[in-house]
Amino acid sequence: AALELPEAAAEDALNSDEVPFELVDSVEKLEVMVRILTASPALRPDAIEIAYSGTDRHPDVEWMSVALNPNQVWVVDMKSVDRASFVETVRPWIEGDRPKVFYEAKRIRHVFRSMGLEVGGRIDDTMLMSYVIESHLSHTLSSLANRWLRRWVEPREWLVGSETKKSAAPASLEALHRQMAEEVAVNRALHAVLSWRLAEEEGLNAIYEEVERPLMDVLFRMECEGVLVDRDRLVAQSAEIGTELVGLEAKAYEIAGFPERTVERGNHG
Repeated sequence: AALELPEAAAEDALNSDEVPFELVDSVEKLEVMVRILTASPALRPDAIEIAYSGTDRHPDVEWMSVALNPNQVWVVDMKSVDRASFVETVRPWIEGDRPKVFYEAKRIRHVFRSMGLEVGGRIDDTMLMSYVIESHLSHTLSSLANRWLRRWVEPREWLVGSETKKSAAPASLEALHRQMAEEVAVNRALHAVLSWRLAEEEGLNAIYEEVERPLMDVLFRMECEGVLVDRDRLVAQSAEIGTELVGLEAKAYEIAGFPERTVERGNHG
């Protein structure tokens, strides 16, 4: 049966692939964007996407795109705004309590953290939502857009290449702007559809809300701060498990009716 979308999701899903957006290439335009965002009712999460080179811990951030609704999308040229001004301007919004949705939230939180920003408010992750609903299928942004929204979003690596393979020709700035706008608009629409889908099944919604979404924050903090390992306890546990394995193997031979076999404990340490 065809997917019947609720009205709130349909307004995004049926929106043209050519997403209207405003280019933010100055501090003044960035300030206007943040004022609009912070003054708007938080009926649905603000969608945010980031493009960068390097790693999420040491990124060279090039673009950020934001979607408030289908007709209010911004693409921020990070090379046109100095980092200190960017951080000072967006801090009240990024660290404030407005809900936010990302595709791969943990990755983008690391990028913001590298800039001295901690994401505040409720955080949702559409890739994680998709995994809870359909763990056996692909969860790339392009596949999610096609499967849930009947929209086509070109994989970003086709446009700019990947770490191991460069694109055949440099992408134009216009194409990069359009790509960032489409990605963030699609992610906002995906959140609406996937939230509705989770709400349809109490069990799946409980897995997302009570297990996966809280665990995302735990894993993020573990990656940031590290994990304290009790080496002595691990050594003791290893010895205990080794002894137990020896006993289990001997019992298995006994049940099978084979002669007793001497097992070297050192192989199980």
